[in-house]
Amino acid sequence: MRVTKPMALHFAEKMGLEATYLDEDVEEFTAISASEDMAAMEVESLFSNPDTYITEDDPQDLTIVVIQKAQEWHKQRKPRLMELRDLIREEMMESRSQEIETMIEEEDISEETASATWDDSLKARTLAQAKSRWDEEYNAKVVTLQEELGLSTPEQD
Repeated sequence: MRVTKPMALHFAEKMGLEATYLDEDVEEFTAISASEDMAAMEVESLFSNPDTYITEDDPQDLTIVVIQKAQEWHKQRKPRLMELRDLIREEMMESRSQEIETMIEEEDISEETASATWDDSLKARTLAQAKSRWDEEYNAKVVTLQEELGLSTPEQD
């Protein structure tokens, strides 16, 4: 969004700054102030310079492109989590009987108890795994976009 001169002047009218800061050289607090007149003069100065983007679009910071795309992807989080949850539930159901047998053997419990315990934990486990997969997918998309745009990411240890 471009800031217009009237917008800048409107904000300058609302400015009034009075503060203190610690001047470490003299070890005392020093008062500073700025009036709306000073802000208006700064606005006039900025807008008196030629606009270099009159005929072309403003250059867009690539980090903003990444943020906007990440926000767009994040809006798809809930539907994707529900898809992942259903897929993971199906995967877990395939191994249900084997896991219940293992629980019976390792914990020395009845089949009913093992089934109830397994069933009770199913919802929490599927959601936790869905969130984990979502995070992996989302992070991979963001990193890929950053690489495509030539943005470097911090090295992970």
